[in-house]
Amino acid sequence: MITAFFFSWGNTQELPSLNTTLDLSHFCGSENDSEGFETSTCLPFSMKVPKGTRLISKSWSTEITLDENFNISVDEGDYEYRDDGTKVPAVRIGFGPFLPYSKELLINERKKEWEENDMNELVEYTYEDENGFIAKTNLFGQFEYHFFFTAYNGEVSFTFENVKGPAFTEAECNLMYESLKTIKWN
Repeated sequence: MITAFFFSWGNTQELPSLNTTLDLSHFCGSENDSEGFETSTCLPFSMKVPKGTRLISKSWSTEITLDENFNISVDEGDYEYRDDGTKVPAVRIGFGPFLPYSKELLINERKKEWEENDMNELVEYTYEDENGFIAKTNLFGQFEYHFFFTAYNGEVSFTFENVKGPAFTEAECNLMYESLKTIKWN
């Protein structure tokens, strides 16, 4: 019921439903990406996605994608390595020191970047919760929508955003954000 209300704010284009569970945990470990570079991203979770969605690993990014309307960029969070060799999730702003992990800090830092962006001007945040936000922006007189989402299970953290380049509608960002809200840690 909430999802239907949430999507009613967007445009009326028909988008696919979140009817398939995509288990990304079997992508843990090192492998070669589509360009032949070795990657070592581990995605220990599953999530609801539209049927046909797949994972694409490139040397510079990992994407959960279906088509031009559903493209999520995945970034594993930062870690601080302690003297005893253990790694602890952390937040690092720019080249500053590592700070204890905080969703709120990550979200606020990303919001600050949007608020200071003078090319793609922030109009408003159309949705916010404890995991992130959806932003409406104005780029050369055209409205676009972007999202930022964080996920943390106590051991690993990830941030998710719409891929850069294509302009997304509010409904498309809502669909991707709703998909991320279904993350189940494996």
